[in-house]
Amino acid sequence: MGTCIFKSIKKKLGPVVSENYFDEDIMSYISTCLQRLNEIGIGQMGFLIKTGEEDWTDFEPNFAKLPAMDTYVYLRCKLFFDPSANATITATMEKQIDEIFWTLEVHARRIHDEEE
Repeated sequence: MGTCIFKSIKKKLGPVVSENYFDEDIMSYISTCLQRLNEIGIGQMGFLIKTGEEDWTDFEPNFAKLPAMDTYVYLRCKLFFDPSANATITATMEKQIDEIFWTLEVHARRIHDEEE
């Protein structure tokens, strides 16, 4: 069993794990981020966080080769869930997101080429 997507992202977002008021929102944000990763060839198409128990390897069997997925999804969810009022902080996060996304795309292509 791998690392649970929902629990790892929720922990980084900061809500107390035992609180579940925002769980559906967070699961929706995560699913949106995973769909974006699908656009660059990462993960199973149409994968959704439904129960909160799905693992990273359920979404992407090559997760060990693409660990930045976790950081990418966290940062994107952070902007959805708890955006900063400070424009400089938001711009910095967006730049990090873009850099990680680009890196993931490059690594995903390399993994795809190795598998062929």
